[in-house]
Amino acid sequence: MKTATIFLLSFVLWAVIPANGQIGSEYFDHHFTEGWQIIPSGVDENLLSVHFASSSSGYIGGALNRCLKSSNGGLNWSAVPVPSYADFNSVWAASSDHAYLGGWDSVYSTQNGGLSWQAAYTQTINYAIHDLQFISPDNGFAFMTWAQMAKTTDGGNSWSLAAGAGFTAWDFFSGFMLDQNTGYAVGDNQVLCKTTDGGDNFQVYEWNGYLDFTGIRIWGVYANSDMNAVAVADSGVIFRTTDGGNYWSRSSIAGTEDNLMDICFINANTGYIVGSNGKVFKTTDGGENWIQEPSVTDNQLNAVFFISETLGWAVGDFGTILRFEGTNSAGDKSRQEFAAKLTISPNPVEKDSYVTFTLKEAKNVRVEVRDATGRVVSVVSDGLLSKGDHSILLNLGTLKNGIYLCHLSSRCDSICKPFVLSR
Repeated sequence: MKTATIFLLSFVLWAVIPANGQIGSEYFDHHFTEGWQIIPSGVDENLLSVHFASSSSGYIGGALNRCLKSSNGGLNWSAVPVPSYADFNSVWAASSDHAYLGGWDSVYSTQNGGLSWQAAYTQTINYAIHDLQFISPDNGFAFMTWAQMAKTTDGGNSWSLAAGAGFTAWDFFSGFMLDQNTGYAVGDNQVLCKTTDGGDNFQVYEWNGYLDFTGIRIWGVYANSDMNAVAVADSGVIFRTTDGGNYWSRSSIAGTEDNLMDICFINANTGYIVGSNGKVFKTTDGGENWIQEPSVTDNQLNAVFFISETLGWAVGDFGTILRFEGTNSAGDKSRQEFAAKLTISPNPVEKDSYVTFTLKEAKNVRVEVRDATGRVVSVVSDGLLSKGDHSILLNLGTLKNGIYLCHLSSRCDSICKPFVLSR
């Protein structure tokens, strides 16, 4: 029975993370420390939106008035109190001190890093704000229930409804404005439309004969230009236009059980989609083809944002935060060298196991054991370690059998290695 259990847990690990010879191989190092990494959030609420003003400063909005703030690139997060009971489906960070949250019929703003918030009414009654976007410090847009779009021209102090909005009883879930006049909006019950006059009028698109998708929910949209836009929907479906919205191609990049919740492009070619079951997809050709990234969570991901090709974040249900980091700078190279030759042996773990690694220089290093959700379940070591080779016994206590992560960190550097516990 023990042999079967070890085999099953090992199989689960290999199914999630490809490897090239042993559990915790260099492939995992690349895709977990230089790719997507689980960041503990310290909260259990569903996280619904994320936005960064810079590579260091960002905010997260979540269910039940949850707001989180990071000042170190999303490595750590702190809770920010907001005087509201609403779900924050949308967040926009203008700077480390200046941010907006979309709640029920009001946009909340802070000018002092979340110490205090002020609410500005959007001229609607109990309409949820599903998406926020600012194209300049003064000019912003809110996409809401019943296809309403509100606009501000004074930095969020006041909002007015767009004349052509509210044309249907279905909701806007997302919108993307290229400038003050031109943009796209998507939502419930196949709502997909475009405005070229700042919301005075909306052109609604009708699926080009795809009658089998009547009623589908479209959760996100991103436009790289007036001519090029991609929308993501339920059942793993994406819609793409390259002619300004006159024709939308349809394709499926995931299963019918996979709702695609959000999309973000870094440039005209590179973009990401997140959705159900922790799935992440990437394109490098403007959205024509999408490749699934290695999974690091099974929780639904609700929002994704990238500040550059080498730094991005995704958030989801049950307090899930993922952080992406690339390797295109000297700083990234330094992280590759941190804790070189990291191994866990034996793996799978039946009784005692050791984490071994080499430090290029003496430094304070914290060694933790985390569960598959990223929560810390044991602190193995925390203190100054000398330059050279180290071997530390993993303290697994009474942990139940399963997949765990050994996490090493030192200031801004971090690295993880997976292992299987099967006593």
